[in-house]
Order: sequence, then C-alpha cells, then structure tokens
Amino acid sequence: MTVQIRYVKTIVGWFNLYVVNGDPNPPVTISPAKMSELFPEISKKVRFGCGEINAFQASNLFGETLKEGRIA
Repeated sequence: MTVQIRYVKTIVGWFNLYVVNGDPNPPVTISPAKMSELFPEISKKVRFGCGEINAFQASNLFGETLKEGRIA
C-alpha cells in the first residue's frame, strides 16, 4: 500500500509534506536529509513535487492524522 504525498521546499530549505487526498491539516516538516532518505532519486534543487511513500513511512510521518481511507 502506498500514500501519495506532495512536497514543497520552504524558504529555509526544509520540506513541507502533505497527504494528497488529506484534510487541510498543517503539513509535516522534514529536513533535507530526511527528504533524501524518502526520495533518493530527486534532485537537490527540487522546489516542489509529488511522490509515493509506503503506508509504514506515512504512519511514521503523519501519525494519528493519517486515516486508513487515505491509504491507496
């Protein structure tokens, strides 16, 4: 099972992650190093985009805010 997310790079270089089909809850902010772990294939110059992570990774990142209905 995977969860679609979108990401946006902040002004200070970190990343805000949003669940694509999620509620408009505040984003999860992660470091550039953590972003490289999740998406090793993306460029260091990326500013925004989308991708998929597995359900386990999504649960670890979004915790209680992630509902089963959002997992595809």
